[in-house]
Amino acid sequence: MKIINHSSIKWKKIVIIIFILFYNNGVLSQNLDSIIIWNKNYKLTWDDFLGEKFLSNEDLAAKSFLELNYIPGYHKNSYYTYTIIPVFYKYKSSVLGRNSKLLEHEQIHFDIQEVFSRKIRKQFEILKNCNVSEYTHLKIFHSYLDSLKNYQERYDLDTDHSLVAKKQEFWKKIVAIKLKELDLYSVENFYYVKKEN
Repeated sequence: MKIINHSSIKWKKIVIIIFILFYNNGVLSQNLDSIIIWNKNYKLTWDDFLGEKFLSNEDLAAKSFLELNYIPGYHKNSYYTYTIIPVFYKYKSSVLGRNSKLLEHEQIHFDIQEVFSRKIRKQFEILKNCNVSEYTHLKIFHSYLDSLKNYQERYDLDTDHSLVAKKQEFWKKIVAIKLKELDLYSVENFYYVKKEN
């Protein structure tokens, strides 16, 4: 395994990696402007919520469509890569009411996706020398997905979808702390490579 700082990788390699990422997930069938890959320097705006309006059946004012994408792929010299990317889908996300607290709430949902991406990357890093199968990696990935779903639901319940200001502020701080604690495993700082035997 190598940890490579993306700033040292040539742009050509980054473009190839991004192409593989989209190809493996069928995302190429969509316009690349229809998704947002989590980035610490980008915050969601209401202009990112381009999905059809939905009927509010639970007093929801916004709906974000988020996924964690697991991308296994081969690399030169018999290395095997695992990439975990949190994605926001613009045309599947929609909004009824717009206010800054609600937008921040949706951003924190996206940030939570990145927290769990980093947890998975960290776990894969721990396993790098254990010669485990792709099946084992997938099992780990799916167990984290279950935890992520529960965590997102707890966030919504605890904050009442952004309506409880003190709880919202608490979650904002907690998620920021978790992102900082796991910074080594951010997509900008981490690229997982495992040599096959």
